[in-house]
Amino acid sequence: MLHVKEAPVLLVNKREEREKLLVLEGGSAVLSAVTSMERADVTWLGPQQAVVAGERCELRRDGRVHSLILHNMAKEDAGVYTCLSSHDQMQFDVSVRELLVKFLRGLSDVRVRQGERAVLWCELCKARGDVVWRKDGRVLAPSPRRQVMAEGRERSLVLSHVEPEDAGEYCCESNDDQTLATLMVQVPRVVEIITELQSLMVLEGEDATFKCLVSPEDVAVAWQLNGQPVVPGERLLVTRSGLCHSLHLRQCQLGDAGTVTANAEGLVSTARLSVQEAQVLFVQRLQDVVAEEQGDVCLEVEVSHKAAEVQWLKHGVLLQSGSKYQLQEVGCRRTLTIRCLGLADRGTYRCETLHDRTQAKLCVEPRKVSIQTPLADVETFEKEAATFHLELSHPGVPGVWTRDGIRVKPSSTCRISTTGCGHSLTLERLSLEDSGTVTFTADTLRCSARLLVREPPVTMVRVPRDLGVPETGVASFECELSRPSAEVKWFKDGQELRPGPNCRIYSAGRRRILQLSHCELADAGTYTCDAGDCCASATLHVQERQVRIVQDLEDTQVQEGDNAVFNCEASHGDVKGEWFRDGEKIKVSSTVKIRQEGTRHFLLFCSVRPEDKGLIRFVAGTAVSEANLRVEALPIRIVKPLRDKTVLARHKATLECTVSHARGRVRWLRGDTEIFAGDKYEICNLDCYRTLIIHHVGPEDEDSYTCDAFDDRSTARLLVEGEGAPGVLSPQPTACKGLSTGVGGASWIWD
Repeated sequence: MLHVKEAPVLLVNKREEREKLLVLEGGSAVLSAVTSMERADVTWLGPQQAVVAGERCELRRDGRVHSLILHNMAKEDAGVYTCLSSHDQMQFDVSVRELLVKFLRGLSDVRVRQGERAVLWCELCKARGDVVWRKDGRVLAPSPRRQVMAEGRERSLVLSHVEPEDAGEYCCESNDDQTLATLMVQVPRVVEIITELQSLMVLEGEDATFKCLVSPEDVAVAWQLNGQPVVPGERLLVTRSGLCHSLHLRQCQLGDAGTVTANAEGLVSTARLSVQEAQVLFVQRLQDVVAEEQGDVCLEVEVSHKAAEVQWLKHGVLLQSGSKYQLQEVGCRRTLTIRCLGLADRGTYRCETLHDRTQAKLCVEPRKVSIQTPLADVETFEKEAATFHLELSHPGVPGVWTRDGIRVKPSSTCRISTTGCGHSLTLERLSLEDSGTVTFTADTLRCSARLLVREPPVTMVRVPRDLGVPETGVASFECELSRPSAEVKWFKDGQELRPGPNCRIYSAGRRRILQLSHCELADAGTYTCDAGDCCASATLHVQERQVRIVQDLEDTQVQEGDNAVFNCEASHGDVKGEWFRDGEKIKVSSTVKIRQEGTRHFLLFCSVRPEDKGLIRFVAGTAVSEANLRVEALPIRIVKPLRDKTVLARHKATLECTVSHARGRVRWLRGDTEIFAGDKYEICNLDCYRTLIIHHVGPEDEDSYTCDAFDDRSTARLLVEGEGAPGVLSPQPTACKGLSTGVGGASWIWD
């Protein structure tokens, strides 16, 4: 047998000592290894971990030459790099020389205005390099207005809200270099209006002069009249004398009235020019007017000048032109038109100028609307249309249509129209329910007519069919009527049906549907759809399903106080089951829980008592499963024993103990003789307490008394004081006269 081994992969350019490389910071280093075979893989290791190709690390392969290229070398990249093949390795010792921190771009002088933001910035030769900022030789520290920033190779100093004291020489200094720049802060000059413009009122044709004092003297003042720049001319003259600036308006006209503004490099002074015209008098005065409600009225005057301005007022309130009031000027005529008069428009109206006024009274009378053509009764058939129409004496009178007291609104079956004095209501696709009284109401008028809608008799287009469904299935009876609005009633064997959880009655157009879900055997019978004029019947047959027990109940024996669980599984999941104990139906309570999960049924007894034992039966349809519940009773213990008792003669003595369970049965013994309830002895059992009461105790009742719980017992001694007891005074309570008290305490007084 001939075995051929693969030749080892060697690094042919390997030297006896490590190959050393010196690289400048930020430069690149190329490490190369030549393998003895072309098809050979190598692995590169760095100073701390394996080398992976990335932005700063490049792996190349050219035939047998394998190269590792390191870009943008940093000081921490220095160390020993290893090239590993499957049989050999080669190491390179790489050193990185740190560059001096020099400035590639120095600071530049900056000129800013007071309150603005200034930025001084420079650029280093590399991204890593610390600098110190100085102002006039003092080191600057960051503050709310001074921010030092470094982003890449850029270093910047940002000054916000520059003040005059921020001006000076700034220096950015590294360990190996520095750069200087000057910051100059321009302080704006202060412009002040010493004396503001004053408003003037002149008569038409007079001159007006506006003056203001502005500091300093070289401030340029721009004048405006009514928002428009002032252009000097024959009537407008602008002058300046030292701090005083003036605007002269010659032969003022009414159109010159307005606002005069002086703008001194941003500072503004404003005054009002008012031009008073010659007296305006009324040539034709207002006259009282009587008008009808809902109409229009025009009040008219005539003034002495065509350009005269007037004001209209009602009860002293100025009126403005709008949809209600219309103001017009034609030559010397001035009119006020009031539209759509109402009773609220009554009152005194006044027209006035600056020199004269006139007034008149407007009376508004309610309009007298009457019915010219009343409504007429309409009789029609179902699905047809009916139109009601009446005529009023006035056009534009709003009215309301109602049907049986309910307001009628326009819709797809109702059209309301008004033409002049005529009002119409058209009802389409009428039904029987639309019969009633139609009424039109307008102001105080009211007119009614009767609408009678007749219908054809209802017929059955399609009758219900007999059905047969399995138990718990769904049965649907359906019939189709000739009219979609007809009402029907469903009956089963003569009894009317009502919608319920398993009975759904609904309509779909002309179809009437009765749907029975989860059918039971009792649902079988004859179902009738009664539409009044016609009826149809069908028979429902319910096929009983065979339910069986898949998993039977199992006998259960538990100890008293524990929980007992019975479960069984039926063949169908939607079967309702019933639980019985000794033939009596079990009901859910605080200690009895019944649950169903799909086909499985559960019965839980909590804190079982001995009386809970018996025969448990589960019944689901015809399927039955039985099992026995056996309860092992806990022994009765006396948890609080009897205590010896001493009582007075002729009184009653009470002996009491507590047993571990309220059902515990006990017997009472005197000595070894059992005691029974009677006139002498009273035996009480309340919850876990067992009590023996001995009435009219005498010396002969002294003895040992025992409470016997069969599994446990307790004995106590009864002592009697009083009659027959040696050395003891026998008081006679019946002869006691009273209780005497004194300093020495209390004593009984006896006869």
